[in-house]
Parts: sequence; C-alpha cells; structure tokens
Amino acid sequence: MLATAAASKAMRHDPYKHILTGLSDTIGVLPTMVRRWEQAVQDVIAARHPLTPEERADLARALVEATKEGAFEGTRKEAARMIRRLDHTVAIRMGLYVGAAFVAGCMLTGGVLFATGTGPFNPDAQAGAAWRELVQNNPDPRALLAAGEVRTDRTGRRYYAGVSLWMDPSPLPPGAPAKSKGGQ
Repeated sequence: MLATAAASKAMRHDPYKHILTGLSDTIGVLPTMVRRWEQAVQDVIAARHPLTPEERADLARALVEATKEGAFEGTRKEAARMIRRLDHTVAIRMGLYVGAAFVAGCMLTGGVLFATGTGPFNPDAQAGAAWRELVQNNPDPRALLAAGEVRTDRTGRRYYAGVSLWMDPSPLPPGAPAKSKGGQ
C-alpha cells in the first residue's frame, strides 16, 4: 500500500516519495525474514533435542520480537539517513534560490534606476555631487560673500559678482596632519 501511494501522480515530485518507497521495501521484507527465521529455528530444533511446545512458543515469540525490533531499528536508521540527505539537498537548493533572487533583485533595481533616471543616474544627483565638492572646498563662504558685490540681471534676479570659489581643496600648511577621507 505504501509503494502504491509513493508511485501515485500526487507524489511524483514530493520529496517524501523516497521515504515512503524505502519504508514500503523495508516492511515488505518482514514476512520473508520471519519465515526464514522460523525455518532456521526449525532446523536448529530438529538438529538437537526436541523442545516442548511451551519452549517452541517462547522461542517463536522471542524470534518474532527480535525480528520486529531489528526491522524497526533498520527502518528508523534508513529514514533518518534519507531525511538528512533530503534536508542537505533542500538547503543547497534554497541557498542557490536565495542567491539568485538577490542577484536578480540587484540587477533589476539598477536597471529600474537607470531606466527611470533616478538614484545615482538622476541629473539632479550629479549636480548635487558638484555642489557638494564646492561646499567642501569652500567651507565658510561668509567672508567671500561679504566681499562680493550683489548685482541684478536683466530679469531682476540678484547674484553675487566678484566671488571666487575654490575648485580644489586648500593645501595644508607644512607640518599639519593630513585629514582622511570619510571622517575616519
């Protein structure tokens, strides 16, 4: 019955199919093992002095119990081995799927940012980077702005004339410790 269930369409891709098949094969061997043990016992009994009916019944019960215990232990060990193997395979597949999903997500995110012109591909972000460099090279503009002249263009917008902004960082005076980038 277990073999029939394992061979059904519903179990075709189920990982427990192999466990059911192994369990079915193990249980299917039990009747043959019992018959062989009984035959072996009969052969041993025939070779030595005859046993009383009570002794025969006790021996048969002990053999059946030992066979069942051995079959149970073997089935349990085989099932545990199959589950460990299955868990290992599932873990490898899950790791591969998670890694592939991460890479696909990163690529998709970059593609979406590039296609929509957002994030680092945004022209405003590039302009912001240029302003950030000017602010870093000119940390306190108050003195420059106080020395500059405020003028008005043809449209009425005001601007500072005569203000010089540094494009490069100022050189350090001799003997001054160098600053590391990133504030570290």
